[in-house]
Amino acid sequence: NQIMAPLKLPIHVIPGNHDKRAAMRDAFSSQFPSKGPLNWSCNIGDIKLIGLDTLVEEKNYGTLSQESLQYLEHSLTNSGTTPTIVALHHPPFTSDISFLDHIRLTNHKAFEDVLAQASGPLRIVCGHSQFNDCRFCKISCDRVPLGKFFMRRTEMDVTWLAKSNNF
Repeated sequence: NQIMAPLKLPIHVIPGNHDKRAAMRDAFSSQFPSKGPLNWSCNIGDIKLIGLDTLVEEKNYGTLSQESLQYLEHSLTNSGTTPTIVALHHPPFTSDISFLDHIRLTNHKAFEDVLAQASGPLRIVCGHSQFNDCRFCKISCDRVPLGKFFMRRTEMDVTWLAKSNNF
């Protein structure tokens, strides 16, 4: 936190598969609850930002705990029609790259079921989906169905799931 303080920008972090909850909680104590999953939400202008904890310590794959799924459901309900971005580390979709697919979100169906309840514009951003290798440039603008959502990889290496093309 001290290293990033000179940036004078809001910093919102989510744990990745190499992190430890205790260390994250210590480093970013103002962002996280004192116990339980490292879930959080905040408003940035007219957008609701929700961060979810998919960490399974000592494992590479990710899972949303029941508490995290309930947190997401509650946060989306409270967001109403506000445009919302949900951030999580482990992708909820397959990439057709086997080593990445082995570390994806294990309960992606439960995640999708909660997302289906959102009433406003919704986007998902996650890690493990940056394709800097030219072999993947062709798929960088593809839209891949995931239930009723869509995954889009943009030129900025950000993964989105969307219910619509708006937002």
